[in-house]
Amino acid sequence: MASRINADSSNGLQLVSDSSGEVQFQSSGITKATLNSSGLSSPGHVLQVIQATKTDNFTTTSTSFIDVTGLSVSITPSSTSSKILVMADISVGSAATAYSIYNLVRESTNIYQGTDTKTYVGSHIEYSNSNSVIGTLHMCYLDSPSTTSSTTYKVQMRVTGTQLTAVNRRVSADDTSLASSITVMEIAG
Repeated sequence: MASRINADSSNGLQLVSDSSGEVQFQSSGITKATLNSSGLSSPGHVLQVIQATKTDNFTTTSTSFIDVTGLSVSITPSSTSSKILVMADISVGSAATAYSIYNLVRESTNIYQGTDTKTYVGSHIEYSNSNSVIGTLHMCYLDSPSTTSSTTYKVQMRVTGTQLTAVNRRVSADDTSLASSITVMEIAG
């Protein structure tokens, strides 16, 4: 139970108190916000935002998924009912005639990828006919981690074949300096 402050058009302001240490703010009997020892929460509202920005480059020829250094961020949700909106904006240089495959990952779990058994599975795939092309990929996923422990979200990538693939630069030459980011938002549940 909780103390309630309810604004109702027919009964006016109604107060119901108890000793739970929680206060619910209601409109016509529907809870719009809750105040407790964890703070004020209102479903659907942003509680915190954390971002990591990568301004150096990263290259790999790995055919297994590896972490992209600098594209990880940790967040500690305030409630197990919170959702985490994960957004990644990545500048990529793909090798000619090879696929660069990217995943959004929570700790060690892929949270956003195709489920069919195919040759190439991931959150996003880039392909280019030229080593000089730079593209931008965007990934966005609403996660439900159901925890109040620190949780790390990150970007992983791999390449098909043994060709070079890159983040924040062209593959053909190290003459480009771009930026990428990963952002997480805690949304009250």
